[in-house]
Amino acid sequence: MSSSNIQWQALSDNKAVEQLGKELRRMRLERNLSQAEVATRAGLDRTTVVKLEAGRAATLLTVVQVL
Repeated sequence: MSSSNIQWQALSDNKAVEQLGKELRRMRLERNLSQAEVATRAGLDRTTVVKLEAGRAATLLTVVQVL
């Protein structure tokens, strides 16, 4: 599902974080990047990227770094 088709306002906080993780993973795979590559480019640890993609809570700053 494209992020432009998601009705973000209708999602609970937990569902929004979960959906964001799915979108981040989709975008990473579209670009043929590994989690380690994304982490390096964003200045983060790979485990942070893993947590983001799994839909675990993250700070807004972390999400922006990955984008």
